[in-house]
Amino acid sequence: MVRVGVRWVSVGCSGFETGVAWPILMPTKVIVVGGGLAGLVCARKMMDAGLDVMVLEGQTRPGGRIHTLRAFFADHMYCEAGAMGFLDIHTNVKELVSQLGLQANEFKSESSPTVFYLRGRRLLELPGKPAHDFAGLTDEERQLGVDGIYGKYVATPSKQLGDPLAPNWSPAPFQELDNILASDFLLKNGASPAAIQLLGCGLCGLYGDGVDSFSALMLLLGAALLQNAKSDFEIVNGNDNLPRVLAQTLGSSINYGAEVTSIEQNNYGVTVTYSRLAATRSIQADYAVCAMPFPRLMLINFSPSLPALIEEMIQNVGNTSVTRVFQQAQSRFWAKGPNASESIELAKNHALVLSAYNGPGTRGILEAYLAGQAARYADVLPETARLGEMLDFVRTTFPDADSECEGGQTWSWDKDVWAKGAYAFFRPGQFTKYWTSLTAPAGKIHFCGDQTSLWVGWMEGAVLSGNRAAQEVLDAAAKPGAAQASPVIPR
Repeated sequence: MVRVGVRWVSVGCSGFETGVAWPILMPTKVIVVGGGLAGLVCARKMMDAGLDVMVLEGQTRPGGRIHTLRAFFADHMYCEAGAMGFLDIHTNVKELVSQLGLQANEFKSESSPTVFYLRGRRLLELPGKPAHDFAGLTDEERQLGVDGIYGKYVATPSKQLGDPLAPNWSPAPFQELDNILASDFLLKNGASPAAIQLLGCGLCGLYGDGVDSFSALMLLLGAALLQNAKSDFEIVNGNDNLPRVLAQTLGSSINYGAEVTSIEQNNYGVTVTYSRLAATRSIQADYAVCAMPFPRLMLINFSPSLPALIEEMIQNVGNTSVTRVFQQAQSRFWAKGPNASESIELAKNHALVLSAYNGPGTRGILEAYLAGQAARYADVLPETARLGEMLDFVRTTFPDADSECEGGQTWSWDKDVWAKGAYAFFRPGQFTKYWTSLTAPAGKIHFCGDQTSLWVGWMEGAVLSGNRAAQEVLDAAAKPGAAQASPVIPR
């Protein structure tokens, strides 16, 4: 007989009935590798179920790619170098925020239009209005405008996928969509090259190196997931409060500065080896959960090797390059005057410029969100040059930017040694090939992280995957005959 979290055994001895279950207080031991949101959620769920959990995090802070920058700005302003927020349809994040007693604010969208700066020209895009000024569009596309173009070529075709969040949904029937590039799919379905360039702005162009790099299935899957979203939210006083408060609930179970270097497993459990400062330690447990991005998993020595398809997936799935450039400004000049705009989008370099701080005060922070080649180009520049390049771009729409901007800070996820990139993207053929491997355990080693969910790049994906991996371990520990590892003792 087994009860999840605590080992039970059947005993037969004098004075006791054979087969009666008596508890031996030896809780199942689990090592969670990585203290990002997925790892923290996974650890908490297992601890709540009575398991003995230890989290090993290489950094000296929790949160992973949820990272709020605070120290570089005046007037108590802050901005998000990582996860920007969550949507009203992200029920798991909303529930977690409520459970932890945190507050979230809805982003208040201005009535100003979006400005597209393409081919050296400024195009003002009013929601629901025709895109008359953009050369190369068909007559129908001009009348549709940017929102209508997205609806015709992306949102409407995405309906063929059904509900990706439904139980037992599988990408297998959509192999043909997965085998072609998103840009080829758009062209095949009647989009003009100019319309594809417009669609390359914003979210459609912020994965990989844009629509010429990821599969059509990934494009349509993103649209299908987002179709019912109406509003988005951010945690009050910074999104890093979510992992910070969650980590506090785990207490001393988190070990910071612990860089895992190897994981060995046998029929009885796992041995996780990590380094901290000049010391190397090993810990034995029943199970391990790897809650790390694929580029970091490449650096761990697994013995025996992971199954071939999982190893191939970790090595081959791409990670999007993202660099974010933040300019502090004396006022939020982009939201006033004749050139007022919510955002500026540049399709050629997959850049999105938007307000990065929505709190009180008169000052503001303007952000350039660079993805793909634009991010890698910025990464080779000194920080002052990155800020200067952003200012040059902003000046194309707001001539008074020079007098308003005061300096700022940049963040590169490629250069972050604990992430080595921002979020995953799937090249043609990869999603259907690796679908089952994304969530498959390797013996006593389980995996989580937003890249193992449909919500790639979202906090919702991290939470869902953390809960899923925790439940896998709980189910495995509840099976009769589940092995018990030696006590968790560093050596």
